Amino acid sequence: MKTFDAGELKHWCQARGIDLCILFGSQATGKVRANSDVDIALFSATDSTLKDRLLRLYGELEDLFGYEVDLVIIDRDTDPVLRLEIFQHGKPLYESQPGLFTDQRILAVKIFDDTEPLRRVRRRILTQRILNLKYIDKKKICRDSFLRAGELKILPDDLAQRLSKAAGMRNVLAHKMNLIQTETSEPPPDEK
Repeated sequence: MKTFDAGELKHWCQARGIDLCILFGSQATGKVRANSDVDIALFSATDSTLKDRLLRLYGELEDLFGYEVDLVIIDRDTDPVLRLEIFQHGKPLYESQPGLFTDQRILAVKIFDDTEPLRRVRRRILTQRILNLKYIDKKKICRDSFLRAGELKILPDDLAQRLSKAAGMRNVLAHKMNLIQTETSEPPPDEK
């Protein structure tokens, strides 16, 4: 990362009501690649308009750091997992008062712990949805997708009907080919 003037960053943060400027991601962990950007998180205890000024802040930070910036505004809506990542592995570049970064790190852990039951429920729901997909008749989905595209006028109706039938035939042929291949000892033609 290009070196930057800490005094200039401090002045920039103070002029915009920013209490914390945190470097996180690959630049903070030392896992930098040639195309790595600079991940910056900003926090203000008093200014709730940071998100409204996002585009301008992006541009100013890119000028300040000399790299493309990926910017996160930390507020009450910040995802708990992202917040924890920022405060566990991030490095404070500016803090308006000593100990603010540590206080926010403690808060990030508390918020993460408090929301763990919700993440557990979400994981359970996603797992169940994935398992349910395993038992869906994929041939029917393909045929029905073409028919639905015809109903929505995405495809001409006659074309949707023909593609629907072709999808069904393709699935039958593919299934028969798999049966033939498993009954013979020779590898499939594309593996010879």
